[in-house]
Amino acid sequence: MLSFSNFITEPVGNNLTNSPDDIRYTKNNLNALGFIQDDVNEEILTRDLDQGIKDFQEQYNLRRDGLLFPRGETEESVISALARISEEPPPQRGGFLPDIQKKRKDPLLILKETLEKRRGRKTNPKTTGDTRLS
Repeated sequence: MLSFSNFITEPVGNNLTNSPDDIRYTKNNLNALGFIQDDVNEEILTRDLDQGIKDFQEQYNLRRDGLLFPRGETEESVISALARISEEPPPQRGGFLPDIQKKRKDPLLILKETLEKRRGRKTNPKTTGDTRLS
């Protein structure tokens, strides 16, 4: 079972000051999710890690910039993905920031609801015989 003990403390990505602990933490997480095959004990940003971050962002419909920020949407999504595969609830952080996952809706669900609303709209039956919009 995966355990959530750390969060990144500084941004991770190309052209950033990358903390060795944050690099290791990010590599471990992306390796557990199957996005990299890199040596998780190596404390430097590699091409594999950079590509793994971008691939993760692309798969989860996030901005594909290859950057992780503390409490950013990519880090929060990594934590949520790890929680799903480990069946362990994601950790709660103190602070004033809202829990992103509680507020975020699945984009496909939003699209489905929007289409259902549009299909279900009624027109004035006195002006047309059709009660649905085309």
